[in-house]
Amino acid sequence: MHGPVKYSVLERQQGALVAEERHSSRVRERYDRLAPYITLIDHLLLMSLCRIRGRAMRCLPISEGDTAIELGCGTGRNFPHLRGAVGRDGHVIGVEFSPGMFARAVDFARRERLDVALIKQDIAQYRVPVADLVLLSLCYHTLEYPTQTLARIWDSMKPGACLAIIDGKQPNFAEKLIRPFGEKVLESIFMGDADLKPWENLARLGPMQMKEFVFGAYYVCWAVKP
Repeated sequence: MHGPVKYSVLERQQGALVAEERHSSRVRERYDRLAPYITLIDHLLLMSLCRIRGRAMRCLPISEGDTAIELGCGTGRNFPHLRGAVGRDGHVIGVEFSPGMFARAVDFARRERLDVALIKQDIAQYRVPVADLVLLSLCYHTLEYPTQTLARIWDSMKPGACLAIIDGKQPNFAEKLIRPFGEKVLESIFMGDADLKPWENLARLGPMQMKEFVFGAYYVCWAVKP
């Protein structure tokens, strides 16, 4: 005989799903609007000038023949670095849920003749297949449940696989002066939470390493699953 149904629990679960769908919809719409300007934003935020993507990727334990998955791949700016790291025998998978970003990622991969498998799906709903590297680049702060999402990805990974995050943060110098401006940019433009510290969440899952760039304005942190 089944016990009584706990309607309050069901209501909370349904409410959480509705809230997550609304959040995803807002983020998707915002990044659709940002998609045409990603190259310009990269330049304005010094990512291209300081070669942040390439420098961060060289820190990660990824080799030829590996499979790399980028969650929230955007317009594909990391594809050349990932493709170069895994070589001809490796595989690169990009996952993106913004139609505007996804379309530009497809065009970029074709234009640059990069062998990349692209999947249009929300990170929160994506089942991560077996891979050697799972990367979240400049998207962790947009997740509705970042801590839970990171733990779910970690649980799905095989031993020896690497989970990595590339993102920006307040520079190490003049934090009190720059922080208000940085928070405003992150929240109003990128819909991010400036108080999140992804490296701390990653360190709770496994031994974490971290490398900073441009006086701490950008970083890559990663952990290899035992």
